[in-house]
Amino acid sequence: MNNIQMVTATPEHLTELANNMRATDLQEIGCLSSREPRLTLQMSADMSSRVETCLIDGAVAAVWGIAPWESYGVPWMLGTPLINDHPKTLIEESKHQLQLMLSEYDHLRQWVDVRNEASVRWLKRLGFTFHDAIPYGTSGELFYPFEIYRDV
Repeated sequence: MNNIQMVTATPEHLTELANNMRATDLQEIGCLSSREPRLTLQMSADMSSRVETCLIDGAVAAVWGIAPWESYGVPWMLGTPLINDHPKTLIEESKHQLQLMLSEYDHLRQWVDVRNEASVRWLKRLGFTFHDAIPYGTSGELFYPFEIYRDV
């Protein structure tokens, strides 16, 4: 049995994530910023109202955050290959994190690289609505806008 913990993210967690990030997540953030991944993570964390780390046996599996933007929240999650080994943990904790985000914001919006098929499946499983892909990356890469509203 694995020891799974959710804790407030630390700078050390962000560094560990940047050094061990899944290839698809690295590709996606590379399409959105020319900055190195660790700096991009820190900027995302600094803009976020809450940032949490999922640790599995003490190692960073994923980091979640939510940033305010206009009248909605912008959720984000990046992971290490460790989350691929624990899909049940990922989906259960994702549902919990989604509910926390929706208690803070009525509406969540974000974009995902169309090539990031695992993330697209995961987001659809969480109940996000997807829209047609649009050029969004720095070189015109296609991204799906997705969103979800809090049930009222």
